[in-house]
Amino acid sequence: ITRAELVTMLSNIANTYMPKKASGLSSGVIEYKNDFPTNVVISINTALNGSTVNRDLILTQATSSITLTNTIIKGRLLALGKQSIILKNANINEIVLLNGKSTVTGMTENVNSVKIKIGASESSLDNIPNILILEAGARVKINGIMYENESTRTKTYYAKDLQADI
Repeated sequence: ITRAELVTMLSNIANTYMPKKASGLSSGVIEYKNDFPTNVVISINTALNGSTVNRDLILTQATSSITLTNTIIKGRLLALGKQSIILKNANINEIVLLNGKSTVTGMTENVNSVKIKIGASESSLDNIPNILILEAGARVKINGIMYENESTRTKTYYAKDLQADI
């Protein structure tokens, strides 16, 4: 692969890459209020306030926390590592936890679905999602109750079924 092909490929993945460090920051958190037409890759502690991401929001392993306030994510929120995801009136199509024990707080019916991969087992949610998808062997804690998919296939759970368990 040539350098030009690599740059083109990265550009197609995301036109916005939020850098690892920003100069002049005392709190270590950067707040954005922009709208983003394509994928966004974040590798810093970030807050999005009143933003719209028209495709995927990708959190790298370097991101330890993100706060989404009045933000819309039309694609997926992909958490690649252990993150603290704080939602404040956020509207998200799908949250996918891929690796590490992440925590999602502030979840409402505005989150359509949450998918937990085996690498993200032991993650925790503070509320029941509309749809919960657990990969085979994956576990998730919802309101202090551990749910585990002991089957050999990915299983889908719906809010009304999870609510009945609680």
